[in-house]
Amino acid sequence: MVKNMKKIFTGGFLAALIAAAVPSAASAMDIKGRISESLFLQNDDASNQSYNFTRTRLYLNGLGEETDFHFDGQYRTSGGKEYNSSIDSTRIDQANIDMRHIGGTRTRFAIGRQYIDPMPGARVDGLNMDFALGETGGAGLFGGTKADPLHDYFTADYTTYGFYTYLRNKSVSTALGVATSQHMGNEDEMYLYGSFAWSPSDAMNMYSSVRVDNKVTGDATGGKEGPDITNLFFNFNYRWGWAARINMSYSQYRAIWLQDSMSYSLDHSINRNYGMYGDVSLSRTGKVYADVSYATRGNDGKEGNIMGLGYRQNELWSVLYYNLAYRLVNYYTNKGWQGFFALGANVRENITGELNATYMVSQQDGATDDMTQMIYGASLNFSVSRQLFIYGVVEYSDQNIPTLNAVKYPSSYKTSSVFLNLDYRF
Repeated sequence: MVKNMKKIFTGGFLAALIAAAVPSAASAMDIKGRISESLFLQNDDASNQSYNFTRTRLYLNGLGEETDFHFDGQYRTSGGKEYNSSIDSTRIDQANIDMRHIGGTRTRFAIGRQYIDPMPGARVDGLNMDFALGETGGAGLFGGTKADPLHDYFTADYTTYGFYTYLRNKSVSTALGVATSQHMGNEDEMYLYGSFAWSPSDAMNMYSSVRVDNKVTGDATGGKEGPDITNLFFNFNYRWGWAARINMSYSQYRAIWLQDSMSYSLDHSINRNYGMYGDVSLSRTGKVYADVSYATRGNDGKEGNIMGLGYRQNELWSVLYYNLAYRLVNYYTNKGWQGFFALGANVRENITGELNATYMVSQQDGATDDMTQMIYGASLNFSVSRQLFIYGVVEYSDQNIPTLNAVKYPSSYKTSSVFLNLDYRF
């Protein structure tokens, strides 16, 4: 634990030193950019459930007369217990050079490790070419190698390529593409992705997306060869000025990653979620809100629902706000309720602080006693200047489960977590 903590802080410290040197160098080269450093710590005193992550991102933007130069780099280090012991503690998420408006055109060329924006889930160690087709549309293609799925290091064992097209204007945005990858020359993954967003007015908007995977081989757990919908999402939002708002959503997904070279047991059952949210303003500063969600789980046919009701009051004595909510939970095999209260302040338009508390009572199917949980939280969002931003969250919770066998598991345990993000723009 101590060794991992030293490793993670050392990685973050070195990143901070590198980041600190960039603004002065960038200033000399007339380059603008952003540096961010985040830290997450979590500790559970009941077992060895401690997690520590640091994430560093450096973004540079050089504006040339004909070609814009961009660099995007992001990596993370981890300590404590990882969900898979074979995963390396340091992972490079992105490291790429992106050149736009090449030769005064709208052509975009990127090289390096990168995510493909119009194709969520697509990632390549290689090239991405994006060609403008008119004022609002475009098409692109990408190809290269693909990082090892467990260790995230560069390897030639995996290759990937794909094609996409998109349209973006004031009221409509849509994208469609296909991506495929191979492992040692054999098809490993292939999927089709599409999205559609429509905003006919400032009051109404909707968004939908779908991913269809092609399963390379069938298996005994129910997965058949051929294409099948992996994820489907729909969201609709309508606002009556400041007076009221309604939001409806639907999603279905399979909790799988269809990559044929990955050897794990797959659950191909479909999970579905339905949600509705609405709020009504009683005044310019106060509103009542309610939400309800219903879910079904495909592997065992269980159902769940959550219903909530709350009130939020802003601009109390000009700077304070509070939020009060109550929720009923009947989720799969767990039943209970929770109460939430938050008190916050907006100071000088550049500081927002909040204190909150949540009390939960729940009972698992077959248990004779309730589980109680008390959660305390505090957050701070501080714009120190036009360049420096600080955001932090601290949370502490105390759980009590009387029915647990205290010899094997503690009946009471505590969890604490800290998240801190520093963002500097130059």
